[in-house]
Formats: sequence, C-alpha cells, structure tokens
Amino acid sequence: LTVLVLGGSGIAPAQTPTSLTLSPASLVGGTRSTAQATLSGPVAQGFTVQLSSSNQAAIVPLFPVAVPTGATVVSFEVPTAPVAQSTVVTISVTANGSTRTAQLTISPPVPASVTTYQGVTGGLSTSGMVTLTGDGPREGGPTIQLSSSNPAVATVPASVTVGSRDDAVGFTIATSSVVQTTVVTITAT
Repeated sequence: LTVLVLGGSGIAPAQTPTSLTLSPASLVGGTRSTAQATLSGPVAQGFTVQLSSSNQAAIVPLFPVAVPTGATVVSFEVPTAPVAQSTVVTISVTANGSTRTAQLTISPPVPASVTTYQGVTGGLSTSGMVTLTGDGPREGGPTIQLSSSNPAVATVPASVTVGSRDDAVGFTIATSSVVQTTVVTITAT
C-alpha cells in the first residue's frame, strides 16, 4: 500500500485517467501522433502512467510516462512504424487500475505525385517517378499500379515496387510516333 501526502496534509486521491485523445487519429505509418491523457485530478511527485499498444509491430515501443507534479494532463508522442496495409491500433493509458483507450489508424504510403518529363518526341522513351506519402514499409515495399490514358501512344509498366525504405520509384515510359502533339495521362494507384 502506498500513501501519498500532498502539502503536508491529507492523503492524495488515487488519480486515474479519465480520457485519452490522439492527434491525428489517422496517419501514414512512419510518422507520429500526439496523445493526451487527462487525469482525474492533480498528481503527486513520482506519478507515472503506463502505456501500451494492441500492435507492437505498428507502434514503436511505448514506455511509462512520468506526469509532472500537480498536472492533470500529460502529453506524449506515439511513434508509428511503416505498414503495408491499413492497420487500426488501440493505444491504452493505465494508472491505478483504470485504463482509457483511443484508436489510431495507420495507413501505408500512397502515391502523392507522378512526375514525368514533358515534351518527349514520339518514338523515344522518357522517365517518370512516383513519390509516396510517408515511409515505405519495413518488409518489402508497396507495389504501385501504373496506367496510361492512351497506351497506343505511351506505355508504362503495369506496376512498380518501391524499395523498403524509399519514398519514390522511377519507371520508363515508352512512346510511339505520332502525327500531332498528343497528351497522355499517367496514373499511379
């Protein structure tokens, strides 16, 4: 049994978490969310809250967090690992036998942009690049599907795979001869 005395009189109540919020609650793996736990009252010196995650592979390990003396709110970062598919993780904060939870949705990187060199002469090849949001997953990389709005004029590989820690991947665009300027849209999914 531990008794905490505040200000020389009275026994401090056993403070418990009353809420847990995450901002943002949805993000790309490899980035961080900020968690904020609200406690039932001011805490005494040496008070800590225990943190846990329902998915140790998607969340960088969480450690106990010390709460400043007298505080009723504690904030901490929740670093995430890159994921290959959308993952919902439950983050928990526990103190004095009471637990509050919040859900964090971690998404894989998605194509943020496709860059191509414009103005290529028909019949020649050119290059394109797909840039992703966030980091690539740790084990292997995401496969990005490519398509051309006019495959008779410009062809692209059906897909490209981003390296395990890369945020972009290049690809070749083969073109055919044309009799007039033709605009082709390259799409990454």
